[in-house]
Amino acid sequence: MYKLLIVDDEPLMQMGITSMIQMNHMDIQICGNASNGWEALEKIRELSPEIVICDIKMPMMDGLELAEKSREIYGRLPVFIMLTAYEEFELAKKAILCQVIDYLVKIELTPEILSEALLKASRQVQEYSRDSSAPALHTFYDKFFMRLLNNLLSPDAIDRHARELSINLNYPCFVAASGHIHVSSGTDGVLDSSQYLNLHSSSINMLREILKKYVSCYLVSLDTRHFAVIFNLENDENLYSLIKDGLEDAVSLLKSYFSIRITLGVGTAARLPWDIHISFQEAKKAEEFSGEKTPFVFYRDIVEQNRISEKGKLISQVQDYINQHLTERLSLNAVADLFYLSPGYLSTTFKKHCGMSFTEYINCQKISLAKDLLLKQEMKIYEIAAFLGFENTYYFSKVFKKISGMSPSEFVADKLSSFL
Repeated sequence: MYKLLIVDDEPLMQMGITSMIQMNHMDIQICGNASNGWEALEKIRELSPEIVICDIKMPMMDGLELAEKSREIYGRLPVFIMLTAYEEFELAKKAILCQVIDYLVKIELTPEILSEALLKASRQVQEYSRDSSAPALHTFYDKFFMRLLNNLLSPDAIDRHARELSINLNYPCFVAASGHIHVSSGTDGVLDSSQYLNLHSSSINMLREILKKYVSCYLVSLDTRHFAVIFNLENDENLYSLIKDGLEDAVSLLKSYFSIRITLGVGTAARLPWDIHISFQEAKKAEEFSGEKTPFVFYRDIVEQNRISEKGKLISQVQDYINQHLTERLSLNAVADLFYLSPGYLSTTFKKHCGMSFTEYINCQKISLAKDLLLKQEMKIYEIAAFLGFENTYYFSKVFKKISGMSPSEFVADKLSSFL
């Protein structure tokens, strides 16, 4: 007895086929039903049917795509019988090219026609079963990629396994991503283990199909919560833009269809296959910064933020030094040497972070201190100029007026008048 999976988005059609099989007492066990391609792909993994009766036109993934994916992952079994309408005859011809066993026109379907198609499918299953002792390739795929991501293969071993598994690693550029599937707390408590695995597998399949529309990639399920993606890029032009667009689409659709949330970290580009593990380690670090508001984070952005943060700390130290030495004549070259920086780098970085030049900042701080000293009226203007390291009183007054809009004498007079 062979197991049969019925795939159709119309419940009445599912019931009709079930009825015909029961009516004719066919030696077929109906092991399950599915209403779309992704669900069917998971049912194939879970139930291992030998025969699938499938509608050509379905939402999310059509029958032809399902047949192609099944053959790619599971090999020659299960065999497929396609259901079609008259206006889908061109699709039916394509189905034959996909090595589908038979196609049946829905409105002409009878128990006799269905029985004949199932007999043909059963004979094909028998033929395939006689020489199909080798394990499914997808198990070797997963093991290969897990070892690749964790740096457990030498360059020679990577090349050899890739050839044996027909995996194309001849790309100029690779980017790894580390992902996490988050099931809502309400759903997590309701689903049993088989339902949860079904949800996980359907989500992984959908994610794979969405991302492949944007960029070639390999997706590996690491466990029931985690997955990895290896993006294969022809060049690094618009590299992160393509990945970003694909991830935005994936996050949105997975939430809409399955009510699940995914978070990911994305590493930097690796030029050689045996360096992919470096990108993956970066991706895992970046994933720690992801969350509900930022579902995916690029490692390069974290590096840039850290760089900006480090620059900010450096400039803060320079400012502290200036503020503690306002009575000295401070030059860009002298302070740059003190912090082991080039004058050009310090000048550019200082202005970028402070919004004013190095010299402007020093003058502003000195004039601010000069105002306090003037208001205490314990020092003359020429004494304050000398105390703050200005060359002469004239230059001090010029800088003072440029910053405050009035001369030192006008500033004192204005402040005194406000107290009267």
